[in-house]
Amino acid sequence: MASVKLMNFSPTGEKFAHSGPDGILRIWNTISGILEHEYQPSEHLTATTTCVRYSPQKEKKKAAVKSLEASEGNLLAMGTLAGNILIYSPEKREIVATLDHAPPHAVLDITWHTTERLYSLAANNTLVEWDVTSGEKIVSVEVNGGGAICALTKKLFCVTSRSIEVIALLRKSGTVNLKNSYTGHTSLVTQLLPLLVKDAPTRYVISSSQEDRFIYAWDLLSENEEPAGSFMVKDIIGTVAVSALQEGAVTLSATTRTGTLVLFTQHLNGNSQRKVVKSMGKLRVVSEVNGKQTVIPVVSSFFCNDVSSSIIIAYGHSSILKFERMSISDLSGDKEIIRSDPSATAARKPTALAKIVTPLMTKDTFIKGPGYVDVEPTSKVKRKHGDPDGIAALPMEERLNALAIDKTKTGDATQPPKADNVAHLLLQGLHSKDQRILQSVIDHGDKDTIDNTVRRLPTPAIVPLLKHLQLVIRGKGHKSVG
Repeated sequence: MASVKLMNFSPTGEKFAHSGPDGILRIWNTISGILEHEYQPSEHLTATTTCVRYSPQKEKKKAAVKSLEASEGNLLAMGTLAGNILIYSPEKREIVATLDHAPPHAVLDITWHTTERLYSLAANNTLVEWDVTSGEKIVSVEVNGGGAICALTKKLFCVTSRSIEVIALLRKSGTVNLKNSYTGHTSLVTQLLPLLVKDAPTRYVISSSQEDRFIYAWDLLSENEEPAGSFMVKDIIGTVAVSALQEGAVTLSATTRTGTLVLFTQHLNGNSQRKVVKSMGKLRVVSEVNGKQTVIPVVSSFFCNDVSSSIIIAYGHSSILKFERMSISDLSGDKEIIRSDPSATAARKPTALAKIVTPLMTKDTFIKGPGYVDVEPTSKVKRKHGDPDGIAALPMEERLNALAIDKTKTGDATQPPKADNVAHLLLQGLHSKDQRILQSVIDHGDKDTIDNTVRRLPTPAIVPLLKHLQLVIRGKGHKSVG
């Protein structure tokens, strides 16, 4: 099951971003269902993405009237395992800023408060407030551990590992003040979602854990450490989505390991006895071929908060997804809908936008600054006809050196930094069956690198890896028969 932090809907639900195990960021239009484009950062072999978050919707001026499409100019913040945050512009299709939080400590979660204010939480228990426009740190403070974060106001935050803490950020002293704490979950919390109310402060926060079968609602105005609402899912929880809070009532959806969408509705201020809330509806998407049904997993959902009370569901496998908008009232009880499997109809609609955009990073490339800047090559190398990227003009030695991830700095030559794992390189080799890449991975003799690489491999890659290792071992002796 994909990490819940690697997929995110835009504020209006019109776009959906997902960073796959191959390191490629994919952005869909949920209205047309088209994969608009893919982006592969140049750092994808050494900086694994850990979380993806859309910036909030920009406030419209009263005198200006903009269409929905024109208002979708949101940025994407991508936290990485290397401790950096990449600010990506889907409109420009490039990285417009790079923020260094705490290398080499991984960025665990990201939350936006406004389009200019970003907050990030790293594995070294530091919380950083960023001015995205200038790319500068406003303040960096230490917190008591963390796994997820959400912004309540400009000063108040919820930070959690297992227990949930409400903290106030003291910018002048560079410290935090603990306001309240709650019991939380028995395992690491993966999602924190504030229940938004128009023109009112946030009172409730929703939390979930992938190793827990309960979703909890916490009343931030209550001194009781127990949850104000408990939603029982009866399966391992994937992504969670919540509607806006209206008159104390909330509608909540959760995806599960088996690919089912589960819905709940509850008045939080009317649950005085704090009883466990049972689901009001379940949805399964299946495909039917030759009389046999196969489950198509629902991977995420989004509440539109419109007059018709609609919900958008995303279903499919990995990088092949479909989207459908449905009415919440139609999902009461156990529902099962039959749809064509996106994997079986993977042929994409012809569009000039659906292509991978990979930036060229040669020895003459430089970044002008961490703010909203354009990245332009200043190479003086003469390009050949038919070679727009100038790759053929580079000497063969430089092209081979660019493939070496684990080289260190020797003499006057500057080499890429050494990574503590080569999981993405191994996945690339297994997918392309490139023997040169696979051999370069197997030649690693460092025990820590081997352990970290195997630990980060997704489950579907284990069998291909074992088959390749079997061929390598057999190749050194006589092949066994039978």
